[in-house]
Amino acid sequence: MTLMSQSNVIMRRQIVQAKDTDILILMIYAYALKKSEAIWCMQIDHNKFVNVGKIAKFFDESTCLQLPAFHSLTGCDTTSNFYRISKTSVFEKSKKNTSLYLLEQLGNERTLDEDGEASLTKFIHETIYSGKQGDYLVTTRIRHYDKL
Repeated sequence: MTLMSQSNVIMRRQIVQAKDTDILILMIYAYALKKSEAIWCMQIDHNKFVNVGKIAKFFDESTCLQLPAFHSLTGCDTTSNFYRISKTSVFEKSKKNTSLYLLEQLGNERTLDEDGEASLTKFIHETIYSGKQGDYLVTTRIRHYDKL
């Protein structure tokens, strides 16, 4: 399907029909990675479309490239979420404290090296559980569970 832009250049529109957030996350990632000029849409209902490019441009490229790692870590179709911790609150915290960079190595290789494991543990400890620097992850989790 093509659209005419104001400058009379033909623009291509790519449409994926799905209702799954996992697919949307992967589309945002791919759009940012590919730096596509085409219009990417996700049809989520008969007459409802989501413009993937607009979402990708709302976030910075780095955030888009970390979304699959963030999404899988905080809960998706194949992984469980952290008990009583919302994905939205963790995402807002990670944007505020710019901790998404800690997930850069997640998913790049089959295993994490020591630095990758330390970064992932730091993200879970400080961003997901709001732990204090210097505390052990176990101590932070116990404090978190005591509040429930």
